[in-house]
Amino acid sequence: MTYTNVDLSKIEITGQNLDYLGIIAGTIKDIGLCDKVEKLLPLKEYKGVKVTHGERVSAMILNGLGFMNDRLYMVSDFFNEKPMKKLFGKNIDKESLNDDALGRCLDAIHEYGETKLFANLAFSIGSEQKLIGRTIKNDTTSISVAGEYKDLSVAKKGEYGNEFSFEYGYSKDKRFDLKQMVLGLATTGTSNFPIWFESLSGNSSDKKSFHETKKKIEKFQKEIKCPHNFIMVMDSEFYNHDKLLSYENSKWITRVPETVKEARKALEEHEDLSTWNQLDKNYHYKIATKKHGNITHKWKIIFSKDAHKKELLTFEKRLEKNKKETQKKVKQLMKEDFRCTKDSLKSGTQLCKRLKFFNLKCTTKTKLVRKQTEEVGQKKFKNIKVHKLDISIEDDKPTQEKARNKLGKFIIATNIMDTSVLSEAEILPTYKSLSGTEKGFKFLKDDAFHASSVFLKTPGRVQALMMIMMLCLMIYNIAEHRIRESLKNNNETLPNQSKKQIKNPSFKWIAQMMRGIMVIYCHLDNGTLIKSNVSNLTDVHKKIIRLYGGEAVKIYELD
Repeated sequence: MTYTNVDLSKIEITGQNLDYLGIIAGTIKDIGLCDKVEKLLPLKEYKGVKVTHGERVSAMILNGLGFMNDRLYMVSDFFNEKPMKKLFGKNIDKESLNDDALGRCLDAIHEYGETKLFANLAFSIGSEQKLIGRTIKNDTTSISVAGEYKDLSVAKKGEYGNEFSFEYGYSKDKRFDLKQMVLGLATTGTSNFPIWFESLSGNSSDKKSFHETKKKIEKFQKEIKCPHNFIMVMDSEFYNHDKLLSYENSKWITRVPETVKEARKALEEHEDLSTWNQLDKNYHYKIATKKHGNITHKWKIIFSKDAHKKELLTFEKRLEKNKKETQKKVKQLMKEDFRCTKDSLKSGTQLCKRLKFFNLKCTTKTKLVRKQTEEVGQKKFKNIKVHKLDISIEDDKPTQEKARNKLGKFIIATNIMDTSVLSEAEILPTYKSLSGTEKGFKFLKDDAFHASSVFLKTPGRVQALMMIMMLCLMIYNIAEHRIRESLKNNNETLPNQSKKQIKNPSFKWIAQMMRGIMVIYCHLDNGTLIKSNVSNLTDVHKKIIRLYGGEAVKIYELD
């Protein structure tokens, strides 16, 4: 319908912020997230239902990636100035996204099982988008919880659930004053696509949970008939002789902890690097075969020149500091008086045992000391024979040498003996890809995302909210990966913060560049909509949107 000869005084012009949320909404539509959630969590029909669980999950993702610090009950306020029809494909009343509706959605997620729901979504989306690689990289972090919960525990939910409770434990956030939960995350592929997540009790141990997670993932794969034979990549807490012996049909890569006596001995040996294989200018390595029972695996002992140089500088500073501290302790001990030679030498021996890199050479000497004695009505003095220590500090050269030999070295173990499956040159980069999971944790703990401290009514809702955060990470990674791949395939670039043209922008920077985009509405004073259009699109905005493609092009009206 067109309007002519309209009285301009009766036209009202309003605007709503779209910014980069069109790309988030477009990604949600491209991967069919709403339909997939609704299929797994069909909404029970009852009077007053206006939005599906899929739409509620989408709303929480949009809010989460809106880099807001809003509580759950503030989600509806987040959409106050947002174009709902653009984001959801239909007009949704923001009041339908109240805390009650979203809380019921979190309850439904918890009832189904957060881990199982996320895994179903992730394996389906990852396969469709071809984002699943040959490795699964698993790690954990801690999330602090604020407030007091009357019921601190949650009953085990389903076969993939865990005994869960908020507990004090080792806090990776250094917030030992707060109870916490432990978040497990596994990623895959070059995009670090999140494929598995679980929430664990705050005092859970990686030594136990890593092995339990591995078994759960493999069990889930069998249930959904997933053909991927993943290589499990985990940190050193995974290395356990007895448990690794049972993994005959599994592939794994992990770091060998220095607490393993054989590993510590191997690292402390003096080595002639000219006999080692050179991986590049920085890394040298040698391979050692290890056998435990009927299982054979190999150690790749790696030396890094850069790490050695840095660690040596730190070690020498620490050694000098230790020596000064030892000198103070020795000086203090030499001032003390002892009643006998045995007591003095015992004190010297005890101090020597506490030293790591130094030895003490102790001798005794006697000395007469004039001391005052109290008697009634008068003061008297007498000479007392005491024993003093004479101590000299000596370098413990063998111990210092062993410590220096370890610098810049570490060991990676794997049971993949076939070099056609995993070459020796691929072992190190495959293990280092574990940093992709750590980047996921960095995203979750970003000050802009505000996931470092959470508070909801029940522990079950907290667990469900963790799954929503994982979906935020999934959408973020898909969006970042897609724009980078498009730039690479089209040989295009985008400006970074320094106006330098790059091909690998972070999605956070893309979001920053796309601020200011609005949807403008023209209404008659009776509320009739005359026209709406997306405004403030610059050439850079249009370039980003066209490179991104998919539903985003329609949302920004560039189709």
